[in-house]
Amino acid sequence: MPNKEDFFAANDYVLYGVSPDRKTFAASIQEAFKAVGKKTWPVDERGIGELYKAEDTPGQISSAIVVLGRKNSPLIIDDLASHGIKIIWLQYGSYDNSIKKQYLERGFQLYTGCALMYLPGTGFAHRLHRRIHEFFVREK
Repeated sequence: MPNKEDFFAANDYVLYGVSPDRKTFAASIQEAFKAVGKKTWPVDERGIGELYKAEDTPGQISSAIVVLGRKNSPLIIDDLASHGIKIIWLQYGSYDNSIKKQYLERGFQLYTGCALMYLPGTGFAHRLHRRIHEFFVREK
């Protein structure tokens, strides 16, 4: 698995799973990325359909964060590929081993877990959670 810090080299990310409810985890990710100077291009909670309009973006976006349930997260694989997005972060709750396998078989560079724990410049609570997580959990 690639180094999780490498995921944050980009400045623009497509964010699947945003909804009008501002109390969702996707909304928290969107706000945290904005706070550290990263731009997210939100996709609605169903995560299906047009990602964004090319004229609205600064160019090709190669990274995405998926904050969808396990039922919907595999449904966007073709959408991601058709937009040339190859670097994917699957947020907790968006994957299991079979879903990870589907993404890897399609050639995506895959990161998993909580994006906020690894976001450079994130708050103390997320950094602490990361340290606790790293101590107790060994992801494959």
